[in-house]
Amino acid sequence: MSDLEVRVDTSICIGFGNCVRTAPEAFAFDDEQGVATVADPAAADEERLALAEQECPTGAIYVE
Repeated sequence: MSDLEVRVDTSICIGFGNCVRTAPEAFAFDDEQGVATVADPAAADEERLALAEQECPTGAIYVE
């Protein structure tokens, strides 16, 4: 469980999906908008959230 703040900047997200594959319980894909969204970041551990942030090709994920 994590009490980190997790955000996705949907203005730069390209919907590549690395975050959803890395931490599917923390992120979801909005098919209508074509972007990732934050689902339940507390369901993923800090390590996987950090990995999702690092693997985002546009830097749209912020974990603080």
